[in-house]
Amino acid sequence: MKMTKTKNASAHNKRRPYFELIDVREVKPLDGFNAHFVFSDGTERDIDLDQYVRGGVFEPIRNDPDLFRNMFVENGTITWPGEVDIAPETLYYGDEDPPWVKYDKEQERKAKQRKRARRSQHARKSVNGSGNGIKSQTAKMKIAKSRSRKTAQPKKK
Repeated sequence: MKMTKTKNASAHNKRRPYFELIDVREVKPLDGFNAHFVFSDGTERDIDLDQYVRGGVFEPIRNDPDLFRNMFVENGTITWPGEVDIAPETLYYGDEDPPWVKYDKEQERKAKQRKRARRSQHARKSVNGSGNGIKSQTAKMKIAKSRSRKTAQPKKK
């Protein structure tokens, strides 16, 4: 799967990679609900479509073998008459998450990990230093020295 940096990304999304989408280039019906697919990256595989052609708009296709075999490629996906189709990423990745979903899940996991680390660091700061947020004894001493150097000003009446 080809991954590149997005060219015209917004500031919020600047480092989000672009994942090349896979299209169906060719399809050939086989026995039962099986079909042979050729994808845009050159991958070829036989896929059992039984799990996908169930219910709703797929019932006529499921119940009529001739209609099932009447599949064709349109706009990078397999389609049947009546504008019934199956997304190419569903066929290509099957039960596996597509790379963009994996990427989003990984980013979410990393964000949670960073948040836990910040909470842990904050908890350590508040325990060390009587709750005033100072990290070390050295830092406390520097503050104490800077305060002792100040000369007392006479109070104005």
